[in-house]
Amino acid sequence: MRYDRARGVEIGNKDIKLEYLEEAFTTQNWIVRIYKVKPPKNR
Repeated sequence: MRYDRARGVEIGNKDIKLEYLEEAFTTQNWIVRIYKVKPPKNR
């Protein structure tokens, strides 16, 4: 379970599907989240 310490609540909507980005790094407390662009899909 992820918890937002600053706001005192559980972090919501954890099942998000990103189409063009993917998570590259998230800090331990989720203060900073870095994403990278996914490679294009072959058609």
